[in-house]
Amino acid sequence: MSASQLDTVAKNQATRRYVRFEHDGVTSYGLWEGDIVRHLVGDIFGDARPSGQTSPSREMQFLVPCEPSKVLAVGLNYASHREHVEGSEGVILNAAGRPVPDLL
Repeated sequence: MSASQLDTVAKNQATRRYVRFEHDGVTSYGLWEGDIVRHLVGDIFGDARPSGQTSPSREMQFLVPCEPSKVLAVGLNYASHREHVEGSEGVILNAAGRPVPDLL
């Protein structure tokens, strides 16, 4: 496909803007389409579908995209960070500074 054909395809395809929001005290997901948000039901990572309800986007309290069940962070990515932890090469520590079992 040529560059101009790819450009035409890209212009003709609508980009879906999934959002997580709070509206009337309820947290939900939706599709943001200009001035409205189409509410979704179901799992956005699976079988999400429009509920039929829409709301003006100006009424939405937009939230972070998802709520992670856990957060992993690596703080030993610099040699200076590892100096105080004996044998820390390749070890992942939890928030309490204890080694985390191998995740693989």
